[in-house]
Amino acid sequence: MRFVFQVAPDWPPLAWLAKGQASNPNITVFHGSCVETSDDWFCEAVWAGDFSSGDFDQTDIVAGSGARLRAGNIVFVSSGAIHDRVHSLQAEDGIWISNSLICLLSAIDASADLNYLEYQKHFASFRYGLDKYVRDFPTSTKPVQLTYFNNLVWDGDTIREEVKPGGDLDLGDFTRYREFLASSMQQLAGNISDKNRQHPYTMLCALSNGYDSVSYT
Repeated sequence: MRFVFQVAPDWPPLAWLAKGQASNPNITVFHGSCVETSDDWFCEAVWAGDFSSGDFDQTDIVAGSGARLRAGNIVFVSSGAIHDRVHSLQAEDGIWISNSLICLLSAIDASADLNYLEYQKHFASFRYGLDKYVRDFPTSTKPVQLTYFNNLVWDGDTIREEVKPGGDLDLGDFTRYREFLASSMQQLAGNISDKNRQHPYTMLCALSNGYDSVSYT
């Protein structure tokens, strides 16, 4: 399989939409102007690891989303933040996957069901955990699948959810916990500003000026 990229200059800069068809090795990816692309991957993400390797599918310390060609499959990566998600629909002839619900609905010519009154509960259900959130988003056509945290793997015929790597991390004492935090932040800082990025970022830190501020006296 391989990616075929098509820039959509009028889209939000970080939006992407992938279309895969059964028995077709080409995965068409429509994307905004600031999505990073490579032969084997694309993303709007930063992660704890080397940017050029594109191994954001090999860690759970990732902010943003994208997809990686891996061992003949396509791994669609969702954010490591529990409140973010990717959206997918498996149709008769293939799949649609996007980091934008609106983008996906537009592509499949669907809309939200205005007679359905439980959307707020759907979007809030992630707080109950990865085994209990509501996955089906009702639309005017077929339900769209919501996937929080974990990844999706497309093998050319079917799509399946896959647990993110990194869950076996040993943080049995404070020293190891502190080393983990320091190492992760170092790797994130390097990834964000990597010279090979088409659109590098800079670090930004927000501090409260209220009672919990570091400058409170």
